[in-house]
Amino acid sequence: MMNQIVFMGNGSPENGGCEAITKGTIEILNRTIPNFSYIDSYFNYEKPSNTICRNNSFDPVDYPKRWSLRWFLLQCCLHISNRLTGWLLFSRHKKAIKDAAAVLSLGGDNYSLDYGVPTRFIAMGEYVKRQHTKFVIWGASIGPFEHGSNFEKTIAKHFNQDVDLILVREEVSRQYLDSIGVRNNVFVVADPAFMMKPEDCAAKVSLPQEYICINFSDLMAKYVTNGDVSKWIEICAHAIDEIYDLLGKKMVFIPHVKSDYEFGQRILAQSKAKNAVILVDKNLNAAEMKWIISKSLCNIACRTHSTIASFSTGVPTVSLGYSIKSKGLNQQMYGHEKFLIYKEEISPAAIRNCVKFIFENLDEVRCQLEEKTKLILSESCKAGEILMSLIDHSHEGSRIAY
Repeated sequence: MMNQIVFMGNGSPENGGCEAITKGTIEILNRTIPNFSYIDSYFNYEKPSNTICRNNSFDPVDYPKRWSLRWFLLQCCLHISNRLTGWLLFSRHKKAIKDAAAVLSLGGDNYSLDYGVPTRFIAMGEYVKRQHTKFVIWGASIGPFEHGSNFEKTIAKHFNQDVDLILVREEVSRQYLDSIGVRNNVFVVADPAFMMKPEDCAAKVSLPQEYICINFSDLMAKYVTNGDVSKWIEICAHAIDEIYDLLGKKMVFIPHVKSDYEFGQRILAQSKAKNAVILVDKNLNAAEMKWIISKSLCNIACRTHSTIASFSTGVPTVSLGYSIKSKGLNQQMYGHEKFLIYKEEISPAAIRNCVKFIFENLDEVRCQLEEKTKLILSESCKAGEILMSLIDHSHEGSRIAY
C-alpha cells in the first residue's frame, strides 16, 4: 500500500529555509515510511497560478494575490469562519487530502506570531480533520501567545482536538504547550532541515581557501532598530568592518531569500571592507548554500536555516536571534546561549566580541558541534518513526505507541 503524505503550510521553495525543510523532510520519510510518496502543496503567495507547472508530487495552494477580489473574500472569511477559510483555500486539494495517509503542516514559524495571527493554519487543520485524515504539525516552533488570551485558549483547543501529532523542534516549545494544557502526542525532534544534504556547487561559485559566512536580513530591522532599515544596514556594515579588522579574512554573504541579496548589496555599499566580501548568487538553491556554509570557518547569521546549515555541518555559529527558536537551537547545540546575540543586544561590538571568543576556541567549539551534530543526525529519523506509528494506529483517538 502506498503511503502518500501531503505537505501543506510551508512557503515557496524560493525561500531557502522552506526549501531546506521540504528536502530534509523528504530525506527523513524516504528512510522511515515504506512505499512513501508525497504531494507538496506549499502556500504559493507570489507566482500567478497559470505559471506553475503542476504534477503528481507538486500542487501548491494558491494564496490569493493581495488586493484581489479573492483576497478580500479571504480577509472576511478569516474573521468570520474557519470553515469558510478552509473551503476557500483548500477545497481544490480535497481529494488529495482525503486519500493521504497523513497531512504534514510544514514550516517552522507558522504557529507563532512572527508573521501574524496563524488563523489560516487553524483553518487548515480543521479542514484536514473534516476529511478524516491524520493531521500533523511537523518540526515547528510553537508560541508563545498572549498568556490567558482568547486566542491562546482557541489554539490550545485546536491542538487538543484537531491535531493528531505535534513534533516541535525545541524543548521550550514543548514546555509552552505543556503550560497551556497540550500534552498528548507531543514530541521534541530535530528540525527536518538538519537532514538536507549539501550539494557541491564549486563549479558555480569561486570561493577563497578560508572564509567566514555571514547572513543579514532586513527582517531583523523590526526587532533591532524598531523598523528603521537604514539604521540596521549601518549596523550590519559596521559589523562586517569589525569582523574584517579583527580577523582579516574573506567573507561570503549568504542570501537565504532573494530579498537578502538586495539587502546584502545595500550593506556592502556602506562597508569599508566590501572588497573582502563575496555576495553569493541568489539563484543557488538551499542545498548549495549549505555546501558553501559547510566549508567555512564560522557562520554569523540571522536566518534560522542559515544557522541550521552550519550547525548541521559542524561549523561554529554565531546566531543573531529574535525568537524562541534561536534560543532553543543554541541550547540544543551548545547547551548555552553564549553564541546567541539576542535582538536587544545586537551591535557591531557584540558581534565582534562573540566572533573573537569563538576563534580563540575554534577547535574546541568545532569538536563539540561535530559530536552534537552526529547525535542529532542519528536521531533525526525519530520524527518519521513516530509518524509511521501514527499511520499504523488508525483507530481515532488512540495514543501513539512510541
